[in-house]
Amino acid sequence: DSAIHQTYKNLEIIIIDDGSTDGSEKICDDYQNKDKRVHVIHQANRGLSGARNTGLDNMHGDIVAFLDSDDAFLPEMIEVMVKEMIQNDAEIVACGFYSCRTTKRMQASQSHKSVQLRRQMVSSDTALKYLINNRISINVWSKLYKRDVFENLRFPEGRNHEDLILTPYLIEKAYKVMLIEKQFVLYRNRKHNITSSVNPKNISDWIYAIKQWEDFAVKRTPGIFSKADLKCIRETNIRGLLGKKLILLSNKSKKQNLSKSLCEIEDAIQLYTNKVSDLSLKLKTYSLLVNNVPKLTNALINGFYAFKRGREHIKSTILYKRLK
Repeated sequence: DSAIHQTYKNLEIIIIDDGSTDGSEKICDDYQNKDKRVHVIHQANRGLSGARNTGLDNMHGDIVAFLDSDDAFLPEMIEVMVKEMIQNDAEIVACGFYSCRTTKRMQASQSHKSVQLRRQMVSSDTALKYLINNRISINVWSKLYKRDVFENLRFPEGRNHEDLILTPYLIEKAYKVMLIEKQFVLYRNRKHNITSSVNPKNISDWIYAIKQWEDFAVKRTPGIFSKADLKCIRETNIRGLLGKKLILLSNKSKKQNLSKSLCEIEDAIQLYTNKVSDLSLKLKTYSLLVNNVPKLTNALINGFYAFKRGREHIKSTILYKRLK
Protein backbone atom coordinates (compact mmCIF):
# COMPACT_ATOMS: atom_id res chain seq x y z
CA ASP A 1 0.00 0.00 0.00
CA SER A 2 2.79 2.47 0.85
CA ALA A 3 4.35 1.90 -2.59
CA ILE A 4 1.06 2.26 -4.45
CA HIS A 5 0.18 5.47 -2.61
CA GLN A 6 3.42 7.29 -3.40
CA THR A 7 2.88 10.85 -4.63
CA TYR A 8 5.32 10.01 -7.44
CA LYS A 9 3.13 8.02 -9.83
CA ASN A 10 5.52 6.97 -12.62
CA LEU A 11 6.48 3.74 -10.86
CA GLU A 12 7.11 0.15 -11.76
CA ILE A 13 6.30 -1.79 -8.57
CA ILE A 14 7.86 -5.24 -8.70
CA ILE A 15 6.64 -7.68 -6.05
CA ILE A 16 8.74 -10.79 -5.58
CA ASP A 17 6.77 -13.69 -4.14
CA ASP A 18 9.77 -15.60 -2.84
CA GLY A 19 8.21 -19.04 -2.49
CA SER A 20 5.47 -18.05 -0.04
CA THR A 21 3.35 -20.85 1.44
CA ASP A 22 0.76 -18.84 3.41
CA GLY A 23 -1.51 -17.52 0.68
CA SER A 24 0.52 -14.36 0.09
CA GLU A 25 0.84 -15.20 -3.60
CA LYS A 26 -2.89 -14.59 -4.09
CA ILE A 27 -2.67 -11.21 -2.34
CA CYS A 28 0.20 -10.27 -4.67
CA ASP A 29 -1.84 -11.24 -7.73
CA ASP A 30 -4.82 -9.23 -6.44
CA TYR A 31 -2.65 -6.11 -6.33
CA GLN A 32 -1.40 -6.79 -9.85
CA ASN A 33 -5.00 -7.01 -11.06
CA LYS A 34 -5.90 -3.72 -9.34
CA ASP A 35 -2.91 -1.60 -10.41
CA LYS A 36 -1.25 -1.85 -13.82
CA ARG A 37 2.04 -0.56 -12.35
CA VAL A 38 2.35 -3.72 -10.24
CA HIS A 39 4.30 -6.64 -11.69
CA VAL A 40 4.36 -9.87 -9.63
CA ILE A 41 7.08 -12.48 -10.02
CA HIS A 42 6.58 -15.86 -8.34
CA GLN A 43 9.73 -17.85 -7.68
CA ALA A 44 11.04 -20.70 -5.51
CA ASN A 45 12.42 -19.44 -2.22
CA ARG A 46 15.84 -17.84 -2.64
CA GLY A 47 15.89 -15.57 0.40
CA LEU A 48 16.02 -11.77 0.64
CA SER A 49 19.10 -11.41 -1.58
CA GLY A 50 17.62 -13.66 -4.25
CA ALA A 51 14.37 -11.68 -4.22
CA ARG A 52 16.20 -8.37 -4.59
CA ASN A 53 18.35 -9.78 -7.39
CA THR A 54 15.26 -10.97 -9.26
CA GLY A 55 13.84 -7.45 -8.98
CA LEU A 56 17.06 -5.93 -10.31
CA ASP A 57 17.17 -8.40 -13.21
CA ASN A 58 13.59 -7.59 -14.24
CA MET A 59 13.35 -3.83 -13.68
CA HIS A 60 12.94 -1.42 -16.59
CA GLY A 61 13.51 1.97 -14.94
CA ASP A 62 16.65 4.04 -14.45
CA ILE A 63 16.25 4.41 -10.68
CA VAL A 64 15.58 1.76 -8.03
CA ALA A 65 14.55 1.57 -4.37
CA PHE A 66 14.12 -1.49 -2.16
CA LEU A 67 11.15 -1.96 0.15
CA ASP A 68 11.42 -4.93 2.51
CA SER A 69 8.31 -6.99 3.21
CA ASP A 70 7.66 -5.65 6.72
CA ASP A 71 8.59 -1.97 6.22
CA ALA A 72 6.82 1.00 4.62
CA PHE A 73 7.62 4.24 2.77
CA LEU A 74 6.04 7.57 3.68
CA PRO A 75 4.00 8.94 0.73
CA GLU A 76 6.44 11.63 -0.47
CA MET A 77 9.58 9.51 -0.33
CA ILE A 78 10.11 8.66 -3.99
CA GLU A 79 9.01 12.06 -5.30
CA VAL A 80 11.34 14.01 -3.02
CA MET A 81 14.31 11.70 -3.47
CA VAL A 82 13.99 11.56 -7.27
CA LYS A 83 14.00 15.38 -7.34
CA GLU A 84 17.09 15.44 -5.12
CA MET A 85 18.84 12.91 -7.36
CA ILE A 86 18.13 14.86 -10.55
CA GLN A 87 18.81 18.34 -9.16
CA ASN A 88 22.12 17.29 -7.58
CA ASP A 89 23.18 14.81 -10.27
CA ALA A 90 23.73 12.16 -7.60
CA GLU A 91 23.96 8.40 -8.10
CA ILE A 92 22.68 7.63 -4.60
CA VAL A 93 20.30 9.57 -2.34
CA ALA A 94 20.01 8.54 1.32
CA CYS A 95 17.34 9.56 3.84
CA GLY A 96 16.67 8.95 7.53
CA PHE A 97 14.11 6.56 8.98
CA TYR A 98 11.78 5.84 11.88
CA SER A 99 12.24 2.62 13.84
CA CYS A 100 8.93 1.18 15.05
CA ARG A 101 8.32 -1.69 17.47
CA THR A 102 4.87 -2.83 16.42
CA THR A 103 3.25 -5.70 14.53
CA LYS A 104 0.43 -3.40 13.37
CA ARG A 105 0.39 -0.57 10.85
CA MET A 106 3.27 1.80 11.51
CA GLN A 107 3.23 5.55 11.99
CA ALA A 108 6.17 7.90 12.45
CA SER A 109 4.69 9.09 15.75
CA GLN A 110 4.89 5.50 17.10
CA SER A 111 8.62 5.16 16.56
CA HIS A 112 10.97 4.61 19.49
CA LYS A 113 13.90 5.90 17.47
CA SER A 114 14.41 8.28 14.57
CA VAL A 115 17.57 8.49 12.49
CA GLN A 116 18.09 11.84 10.81
CA LEU A 117 20.95 12.66 8.44
CA ARG A 118 22.66 16.01 8.02
CA ARG A 119 21.89 17.44 4.60
CA GLN A 120 25.00 17.43 2.42
CA MET A 121 26.49 16.22 -0.82
CA VAL A 122 29.54 13.98 -0.44
CA SER A 123 31.92 12.08 -2.70
CA SER A 124 32.04 8.30 -2.71
CA ASP A 125 35.27 8.36 -0.65
CA THR A 126 33.68 10.51 2.04
CA ALA A 127 30.51 8.41 1.99
CA LEU A 128 32.57 5.27 2.56
CA LYS A 129 34.21 6.86 5.59
CA TYR A 130 30.76 7.86 6.85
CA LEU A 131 29.81 4.16 6.94
CA ILE A 132 32.34 3.65 9.73
CA ASN A 133 30.51 5.81 12.28
CA ASN A 134 26.97 5.33 10.91
CA ARG A 135 26.72 8.85 9.50
CA ILE A 136 25.39 6.81 6.56
CA SER A 137 23.59 3.61 7.51
CA ILE A 138 24.69 0.34 5.92
CA ASN A 139 21.14 -0.70 4.91
CA VAL A 140 19.91 -0.49 1.30
CA TRP A 141 16.24 0.28 2.08
CA SER A 142 16.75 3.94 3.02
CA LYS A 143 18.36 4.87 -0.30
CA LEU A 144 17.51 5.56 -3.91
CA TYR A 145 19.99 4.35 -6.54
CA LYS A 146 20.70 4.98 -10.17
CA ARG A 147 20.50 1.63 -11.90
CA ASP A 148 24.08 1.98 -13.18
CA VAL A 149 25.66 1.46 -9.74
CA PHE A 150 24.36 -2.13 -9.80
CA GLU A 151 26.16 -2.93 -13.05
CA ASN A 152 28.12 -6.16 -12.39
CA LEU A 153 26.96 -6.12 -8.76
CA ARG A 154 24.30 -8.24 -7.08
CA PHE A 155 23.37 -9.21 -3.53
CA PRO A 156 25.19 -12.31 -2.20
CA GLU A 157 22.65 -15.12 -2.12
CA GLY A 158 22.51 -17.61 0.72
CA ARG A 159 23.85 -15.06 3.22
CA ASN A 160 22.17 -12.85 5.79
CA HIS A 161 23.52 -9.32 6.41
CA GLU A 162 23.88 -8.87 2.65
CA ASP A 163 23.65 -5.07 3.00
CA LEU A 164 26.93 -5.00 4.95
CA ILE A 165 28.62 -6.93 2.17
CA LEU A 166 27.26 -5.03 -0.86
CA THR A 167 26.70 -1.43 0.28
CA PRO A 168 30.42 -0.42 0.31
CA TYR A 169 30.75 -1.52 -3.33
CA LEU A 170 27.62 0.40 -4.35
CA ILE A 171 28.84 3.57 -2.67
CA GLU A 172 32.28 3.16 -4.23
CA LYS A 173 30.70 3.24 -7.71
CA ALA A 174 28.81 6.48 -6.99
CA TYR A 175 30.49 9.77 -7.86
CA LYS A 176 28.07 11.71 -5.68
CA VAL A 177 25.98 10.66 -2.68
CA MET A 178 23.28 13.08 -1.55
CA LEU A 179 22.17 12.95 2.09
CA ILE A 180 18.85 14.53 2.97
CA GLU A 181 17.57 15.33 6.42
CA LYS A 182 14.05 13.99 5.99
CA GLN A 183 12.97 10.60 7.36
CA PHE A 184 10.92 8.66 4.83
CA VAL A 185 11.12 4.98 5.84
CA LEU A 186 9.11 3.25 8.57
CA TYR A 187 11.43 0.43 9.64
CA ARG A 188 9.81 -2.39 11.60
CA ASN A 189 12.18 -3.33 14.42
CA ARG A 190 11.20 -6.85 15.47
CA LYS A 191 12.84 -9.05 18.11
CA HIS A 192 13.32 -11.92 15.67
CA ASN A 193 14.24 -10.11 12.47
CA ILE A 194 17.44 -10.99 10.62
CA THR A 195 19.42 -8.15 12.17
CA SER A 196 18.77 -9.08 15.80
CA SER A 197 18.19 -12.84 15.61
CA VAL A 198 20.77 -15.04 17.38
CA ASN A 199 21.05 -18.46 15.73
CA PRO A 200 23.99 -20.41 14.24
CA LYS A 201 23.45 -19.30 10.63
CA ASN A 202 22.83 -15.68 11.52
CA ILE A 203 25.94 -15.49 13.70
CA SER A 204 28.08 -17.23 11.08
CA ASP A 205 26.77 -14.98 8.29
CA TRP A 206 27.32 -11.84 10.37
CA ILE A 207 30.92 -12.83 11.15
CA TYR A 208 31.41 -13.47 7.43
CA ALA A 209 29.90 -10.07 6.56
CA ILE A 210 32.04 -8.04 8.98
CA LYS A 211 35.10 -9.84 7.61
CA GLN A 212 34.09 -8.80 4.06
CA TRP A 213 33.69 -5.19 5.19
CA GLU A 214 37.11 -5.26 6.89
CA ASP A 215 38.75 -6.83 3.82
CA PHE A 216 37.17 -4.12 1.64
CA ALA A 217 38.67 -1.44 3.91
CA VAL A 218 42.10 -3.11 4.15
CA LYS A 219 42.43 -3.10 0.35
CA ARG A 220 41.76 0.64 0.35
CA THR A 221 44.15 1.55 3.18
CA PRO A 222 46.01 3.80 2.77
CA GLY A 223 44.04 5.67 0.17
CA ILE A 224 40.40 6.03 1.05
CA PHE A 225 40.79 4.85 4.65
CA SER A 226 43.41 5.76 7.23
CA LYS A 227 44.95 3.40 9.79
CA ALA A 228 42.70 5.07 12.38
CA ASP A 229 39.64 4.27 10.23
CA LEU A 230 40.72 0.64 9.98
CA LYS A 231 41.20 0.45 13.75
CA CYS A 232 37.72 1.89 14.25
CA ILE A 233 36.20 -0.76 11.95
CA ARG A 234 37.97 -3.54 13.84
CA GLU A 235 36.95 -2.18 17.24
CA THR A 236 33.36 -1.91 16.03
CA ASN A 237 33.57 -5.55 14.96
CA ILE A 238 34.88 -6.55 18.40
CA ARG A 239 32.11 -4.58 20.11
CA GLY A 240 29.48 -6.31 17.99
CA LEU A 241 30.99 -9.73 18.66
CA LEU A 242 31.02 -9.05 22.40
CA GLY A 243 27.34 -8.08 22.18
CA LYS A 244 26.45 -11.42 20.59
CA LYS A 245 28.64 -13.26 23.10
CA LEU A 246 26.82 -11.46 25.91
CA ILE A 247 23.43 -12.68 24.67
CA LEU A 248 24.69 -16.27 24.63
CA LEU A 249 26.42 -16.13 28.02
CA SER A 250 23.44 -14.53 29.77
CA ASN A 251 21.00 -17.15 28.48
CA LYS A 252 21.81 -20.73 29.45
CA SER A 253 19.53 -22.37 26.90
CA LYS A 254 21.03 -20.36 24.05
CA LYS A 255 24.53 -21.00 25.37
CA GLN A 256 23.97 -24.77 25.32
CA ASN A 257 22.35 -24.80 21.88
CA LEU A 258 24.91 -22.44 20.36
CA SER A 259 28.20 -23.68 21.82
CA LYS A 260 29.69 -23.91 18.32
CA SER A 261 28.61 -20.33 17.61
CA LEU A 262 30.19 -19.20 20.88
CA CYS A 263 33.50 -20.73 19.78
CA GLU A 264 33.15 -18.99 16.41
CA ILE A 265 32.61 -15.67 18.18
CA GLU A 266 35.61 -16.25 20.47
CA ASP A 267 37.84 -16.98 17.48
CA ALA A 268 36.69 -13.83 15.69
CA ILE A 269 37.22 -11.68 18.80
CA GLN A 270 40.76 -13.05 19.11
CA LEU A 271 41.42 -12.39 15.41
CA TYR A 272 40.45 -8.72 15.62
CA THR A 273 42.05 -8.20 19.04
CA ASN A 274 45.36 -9.38 17.57
CA LYS A 275 45.00 -6.78 14.82
CA VAL A 276 44.35 -3.89 17.26
CA SER A 277 47.39 -3.38 19.48
CA ASP A 278 45.83 -0.80 21.80
CA LEU A 279 42.15 -1.42 22.49
CA SER A 280 40.29 1.53 23.98
CA LEU A 281 39.73 1.47 27.74
CA LYS A 282 35.97 1.47 27.16
CA LEU A 283 36.18 -1.65 25.00
CA LYS A 284 38.50 -3.41 27.47
CA THR A 285 36.05 -2.67 30.28
CA TYR A 286 33.13 -3.96 28.23
CA SER A 287 35.05 -7.16 27.48
CA LEU A 288 35.78 -7.74 31.18
CA LEU A 289 32.11 -7.25 32.09
CA VAL A 290 30.90 -9.60 29.34
CA ASN A 291 33.33 -12.33 30.35
CA ASN A 292 32.88 -12.05 34.13
CA VAL A 293 29.35 -10.81 34.89
CA PRO A 294 27.31 -11.40 31.71
CA LYS A 295 23.85 -11.51 33.34
CA LEU A 296 24.36 -8.27 35.26
CA THR A 297 25.86 -6.58 32.21
CA ASN A 298 22.95 -7.73 30.05
CA ALA A 299 20.41 -6.44 32.59
CA LEU A 300 22.13 -3.04 32.81
CA ILE A 301 22.33 -2.70 29.02
CA ASN A 302 18.68 -3.68 28.56
CA GLY A 303 17.66 -1.15 31.18
CA PHE A 304 19.71 1.57 29.52
CA TYR A 305 18.22 0.90 26.10
CA ALA A 306 14.68 0.74 27.50
CA PHE A 307 15.23 4.22 28.91
CA LYS A 308 16.78 5.38 25.64
CA ARG A 309 13.87 3.98 23.58
CA GLY A 310 11.39 5.87 25.74
CA ARG A 311 13.32 9.10 25.31
CA GLU A 312 13.66 8.58 21.55
CA HIS A 313 9.92 7.89 21.28
CA ILE A 314 9.16 11.28 22.83
CA LYS A 315 11.68 12.99 20.52
CA SER A 316 10.30 11.20 17.43
CA THR A 317 6.73 12.21 18.31
CA ILE A 318 7.75 15.86 18.70
CA LEU A 319 9.76 15.80 15.43
CA TYR A 320 6.88 14.15 13.56
CA LYS A 321 4.47 16.86 14.72
CA ARG A 322 6.92 19.55 13.56
CA LEU A 323 7.27 17.92 10.12
CA LYS A 324 3.49 17.78 9.75
